[in-house]
Amino acid sequence: MKHTVQHTTLCMVVACIFFNSVIGMDDANKDVVSLPSNDTAVISFLLTHKSNLFDHKMICSLSLNRGCEKVLKDSAQKRRECLTEHMQNQWFDCDNKIVWHKYGSACGKKVIMRDEQGKVLCVLYAGYVGCDRILCFDSNNFQKDIPGFERAKFNEEGNFYCYGFGKKMDTRVWGKNQHIVEYCLPQYGRPDARRYGVAVALYNSYALSYFKSFPILLKTFLAATPNSMIQGVKLCSLKDIIIPDNYKECIPCREYTSFDDLPSELVKAINDQYNKQQREKRNNIKGEVVRESHVKKASCICGCTCC
Repeated sequence: MKHTVQHTTLCMVVACIFFNSVIGMDDANKDVVSLPSNDTAVISFLLTHKSNLFDHKMICSLSLNRGCEKVLKDSAQKRRECLTEHMQNQWFDCDNKIVWHKYGSACGKKVIMRDEQGKVLCVLYAGYVGCDRILCFDSNNFQKDIPGFERAKFNEEGNFYCYGFGKKMDTRVWGKNQHIVEYCLPQYGRPDARRYGVAVALYNSYALSYFKSFPILLKTFLAATPNSMIQGVKLCSLKDIIIPDNYKECIPCREYTSFDDLPSELVKAINDQYNKQQREKRNNIKGEVVRESHVKKASCICGCTCC
């Protein structure tokens, strides 16, 4: 009975903490507020001494609250040690290729290999705190790594993922047969391989594989928050993306030798977005100058308009 009461009490405390974390987010403006110090102390104790109460998803949810960030990072090493032992008990080699989540609640490894028929496979392995087994996702829609994006990592949701070039003769979507693909292995839900594109108009999108010779643009699009993310597809919108000044930088290949070799509609859409941003930037600077001028005149004690 005593152990039952203790377990029930701990569960109630955890539920209370998560409820406080949720209501700590202001629905009006999504500003993050800090937990009261007593709640933070309780979380610190539970994360350190009762880590089995938390799975990876719960730990990532706690990070929504600024008061938990330091506690999560300070207790990360203990979770890493526990997860390492758990994975080694399942004959998994935790070598230097392992990628760790910043809170120590998950780790993963990316392996490029060939199957019995000689086809290239991209294989993701991941271990998550709260998951009894090592998860695995192997995709045969993989040709090679993307230069500069070879490393797998964890996204903001805490899921293990990587990018790669899909097969040369994949499904024809957005004007291309070959696509840049995001391979994702979550703790919960099905693994997924999503083809990546960018929308330049309401009903017109282009595959990100158009930008394989344009590293600046490719990096910019991959870093963008997607507007649509359904089974097999990930799409970002050009109108929401800040185009960098050196966006035309090109690594010449057989298909493209300069930015202007891209489809004319795509070139125009990107140029228009960049020019729009520059106009807005100039207008903002001009507005700041005018406001500073008004403040200076208002503070002039002699009453003249020359200063």
